[in-house]
Amino acid sequence: EGSKLEHIILNTIEQRSFVENHGTECFSGETSDDNIVLEKYDEIIKGGLPHMAHELWKYCALSLPPSSFINGNADVSLAYLDSESPLLNTFADAFLEPTEKRRNYAVLGSNRYFPKTMHGSFLSLSPSNAATVARKILKLIVETDLTVLGTSALLIPSALYSLVKYELVGTEIEDEEESGGGSSLKPGVYSAKNGEEWVLLEQNCHNNPFLDVSISEGNRRYVHFFYVANHLL
Repeated sequence: EGSKLEHIILNTIEQRSFVENHGTECFSGETSDDNIVLEKYDEIIKGGLPHMAHELWKYCALSLPPSSFINGNADVSLAYLDSESPLLNTFADAFLEPTEKRRNYAVLGSNRYFPKTMHGSFLSLSPSNAATVARKILKLIVETDLTVLGTSALLIPSALYSLVKYELVGTEIEDEEESGGGSSLKPGVYSAKNGEEWVLLEQNCHNNPFLDVSISEGNRRYVHFFYVANHLL
């Protein structure tokens, strides 16, 4: 059978509420009174880094056990997509077709300008990758000093690249053979160590992964879309 798609659209104020309600689950997979994710979110906002606060929310949402907020169904894939992405109108047709193996999607950064990075505009993860990929990025943001977050523009894109590459079968050999310069990963479909697949797409739209692609509607600023793909394969 096919897959159902549920849209979750949050503005910047709603993103903080999301972190307030789900921060402890995002960070550890369990509920707790100590919401260090929210504390970091507020610290980042006060430090004048709203884009980094958005990244924290994004990886909190992607690492949240889906059963905790999607009708108790743990068998879903979570996907983040920029609000003005060209994929917006074709998401369901392009990424929800039944496949033999469960697929994860990521976008490689420009090999010319940002080698060994992942573009942050689109990321789709299966439940098994919530902890192995998204939660590790979330913890990186929470545990990194604010000064570093504000000055290391490629910290998250590079870390995401490394985490995804680690999940792929056969890339250990490429690491040994690689001799600097450029990315060893190319667009295509890769087998993953957990039996799933990773589909790596190529960035073609622009060369700036930090371009502000947010949109405004009156006084409410909608920054990005967050998708939930409910697989019924």
